[in-house]
Amino acid sequence: MSRSEIWAPVVAAIGASLLTTLATFGLLWVQRRWSARDAAQQERIAAYQDLLARTLTLALRADAVRQTIRFRSGLAEGLSVTLRQRRPLDSFELHDWLSEDWRPVSDAWSQVHVVGSQQAIDVADRLLDACGDLLAAATAFDQSRNRFTRVVRGEAPSDEQAKAYQAALRRMAGERVALARLARVEAGNEEVVFAFDRATAESESETRPS
Repeated sequence: MSRSEIWAPVVAAIGASLLTTLATFGLLWVQRRWSARDAAQQERIAAYQDLLARTLTLALRADAVRQTIRFRSGLAEGLSVTLRQRRPLDSFELHDWLSEDWRPVSDAWSQVHVVGSQQAIDVADRLLDACGDLLAAATAFDQSRNRFTRVVRGEAPSDEQAKAYQAALRRMAGERVALARLARVEAGNEEVVFAFDRATAESESETRPS
């Protein structure tokens, strides 16, 4: 038996072992890469979900502030405070109460900037801007009313301010839907029709001339 005939099986075995090792390491590398990609995707979607949840809570709190300013003013409120049936409304406490939800929204927005796609960052920016407009509209009341009316009947928004609040609310809702839709696309989920889409379509059909 020649030397080449002796070494041929050895070389073949070594080659097979080397190929197996390379294939194993290659498979592990691919698995780790997929795992890292999945983790990044989950982190990204979680950031979107957090911003969606925080902005919804902020919208509810903005409406509560709007109603509080309206009903915690006027002659009846002043009488209740005078009789010590109710504590006077503190503007600083109201600000701090509102800030409790603004800070988490800001944190969630920042997280989208860290892990989100460019398109998600753009939507998040518009959503944060819409949140600011909503808060401004929620705390706006008609300062042109005479002082006596404001003291007796309390604060109230003008018709224009009420419309501005509704417009700000719709804008915020639209940006939230845009972010939710993008999150579903990036997560690979099927397309759906949101309630906001149906409401918008119905509103457009009602205003469209027959």
